[in-house]
Order: sequence, then C-alpha cells, then structure tokens
Amino acid sequence: MPTTLPPRLRGVALAALFALSLAGCDDAADQQPQPPTPQVRVETLQPQALAISTELSGRILAPRTAEVRARVAGVVLKRVYREGSDVKQGDVLFLIDPAPFKADYDSARAVL
Repeated sequence: MPTTLPPRLRGVALAALFALSLAGCDDAADQQPQPPTPQVRVETLQPQALAISTELSGRILAPRTAEVRARVAGVVLKRVYREGSDVKQGDVLFLIDPAPFKADYDSARAVL
C-alpha cells in the first residue's frame, strides 16, 4: 500500500532527483574536436570543340512491301508512277499496249 511522504521530505526527494539528473549532464559533447577543413580543388575549364555522334538502329528491308501490278492482261509499255510516291484512286499507273484491245474492238464491231 503506497504511503504518502510528508511535504518536507517530498521536497528533499525532488531536490535530490534534480541534482542527480544535472549530474548526468556532461559538457564533453560540447568539447569534441572540430573536423578538419575540407580540402577543395579548383579547376579552370577551357571551351573546346566536341564531336557529337549518334548511332541509330535502322532497317535494311521495309517491314511491309506492296506489289503494284497491272490488272489487265497485255504488254506494259511504260510505268507511269514513280516508286515511293503517293497515288490516288483514278491515277494512271501503267501504259498498256492498246493494239490487242483495238483488234478485239474492231472484230466485235465487224460482227455487228
């Protein structure tokens, strides 16, 4: 069962506790030697030319190819389009020899 101390004894106990806590404080932390001054190297930079090179990966072959062919049988006299150029619907791509077609046309007309 705890007993309470008389006020006078309580004050003495607090003073002793305070004195013990101050005795634990040490000024040794304030008296540590300072670290040495760091050594610094100073360099002067000079401008100079710098060769910049870039290595890029590339392809030798295209990932997709398209074949352009005439849709009509006959002898191709000339290719009108240029490789790699854009073409639109209705553009002339090939010039085909008209002689066989003209002969068929003339024959059909003669039968009429």
